[in-house]
Amino acid sequence: MRVRQIVVLMVVLGTATLAGCGGNDESSSPETLVSPGLDGTYEMTVAEDDAAVTGGASPGRWTLTINAGDATFDGPGGRHIPLMPTEISETRMIVPADANCPNNDPAPGEGEYELESSGDSLTFTKVQDPCGDRAFTFTIHTWQRSAP
Repeated sequence: MRVRQIVVLMVVLGTATLAGCGGNDESSSPETLVSPGLDGTYEMTVAEDDAAVTGGASPGRWTLTINAGDATFDGPGGRHIPLMPTEISETRMIVPADANCPNNDPAPGEGEYELESSGDSLTFTKVQDPCGDRAFTFTIHTWQRSAP
């Protein structure tokens, strides 16, 4: 009888322990995973020819600032565009729909990108994004870290 009680106790304790593993703890969910290694300021320049041929973002120097899970673009002519990512990690970024995007195709929707960082370089690969300007700006060139 005692062996049976021990087995039941082990099953109950094992189930209670497993219930805590991989639960809904938001600090470990992918949506809140932020890589402090990505934090910093990155820059790249869109050439006149690139912008004209591709019909993307304004030509000139673009800055991308990532700080504690938030991100913004600063572009030519004083443009300041909050990106407000809903997810950002070392390998992925999701940004919400932008109704002000001049070339949403077919309609505003969130953008999803794969990220790859190597040294001071940050590369975005579009998974999907109906905002052509935003996709162009993220992906036309590799971004170079200019400040930590």
